[in-house]
Formats: sequence, structure tokens, C-alpha cells
Amino acid sequence: MIGKVLRGTRVQGLIRYLYGPGRAEEHRNPHIVAGFRDPAEIEPVIRADGSRDFRRLEGLLAQPLALLGERNYRKPVWHLPVRAAPEDPILTDQRWAQVARNIDRPEHSVLRELLGALMHASGQVRRIGVNLNQAVAALNSGEFSDLLSMYAQAAYRTVLKLDEVADEVRVLLP
Repeated sequence: MIGKVLRGTRVQGLIRYLYGPGRAEEHRNPHIVAGFRDPAEIEPVIRADGSRDFRRLEGLLAQPLALLGERNYRKPVWHLPVRAAPEDPILTDQRWAQVARNIDRPEHSVLRELLGALMHASGQVRRIGVNLNQAVAALNSGEFSDLLSMYAQAAYRTVLKLDEVADEVRVLLP
């Protein structure tokens, strides 16, 4: 199985996209195979005109977002598209449901992303520290340059980024 977490802000937009044709007509016979309830209970009903009524599903999926309010993620909608490799056999709905249950939880992927961002920012802070040291040494020897101001601003931006990522991690922790 091939999958990658995509994040967004609107659950309604994601639902309409998934039940639409897709970007390359890849959404054929879209329907729910697994979820927090029996799939038949949450599957959007088909109206008399053939269109789907998404209101109930949208309402159910929007509830956790509303409960979290300000403590929510900047991009609270997580979409993990999964597809079988071309050489894999055609899977039944039951097998797809099993695949969905066995996929790593999205929080784990997000934590890995945040860890990567923290590690990157940590490296930036180290490099900026070395550059600031060199700029201060030059200043103390009587050579003033704009580099000191530039490195101080870079350090400030990096610390802000570290604070932002730390806040995201804090929200994820129990």
C-alpha cells in the first residue's frame, strides 16, 4: 500500500473532492468502507436527482473540530490517500476496511513531520550560533558589519519557528 498524509482546513471540501471524479477520473464508485460507525450508517444518501446529500456526514466529521476550537491544529483535516500497487489484486471492501484499520494513525505521521521540523530548526540554530560568534568576534576587533544584524534576525525567526513547532507538539500530547 502506498500512502501519504495530506492536511487541509475544510472537511466539507475533502468530502466533495473524494465523492467527485478526482483529478484524473480516479474516483470510481466512491463509498465508505470503514469508519467510526458502520459504513452504511454514515454513507451519504443518494437523492432522487442522483446527487449525494453530504450534510449528515459533514456534520459528524465537523463535531470534533468544533469541540477542539482554538486548541485545534492549523490544518485539522487529515487525508491519507491509500492505493494498491498496480500489480496487487483487486481488494474487496472488507479487505480495504482491514487495510484502513492497520494503517499507522495520522498522529504518528504528524509527529514524525514535527520531529523533522524541530531537527531542521535545531540545525539552523547551531549554524546561526556559529555565524553570530564570528560576527561578534569581528565586532570586538573593530570591524562592524551588517552581518551581526542579519544573523540576529535569522536567530529570532528560527526561535519563532521552534516555538511554533513546540506549540504544535504540545497540542498533540495527552
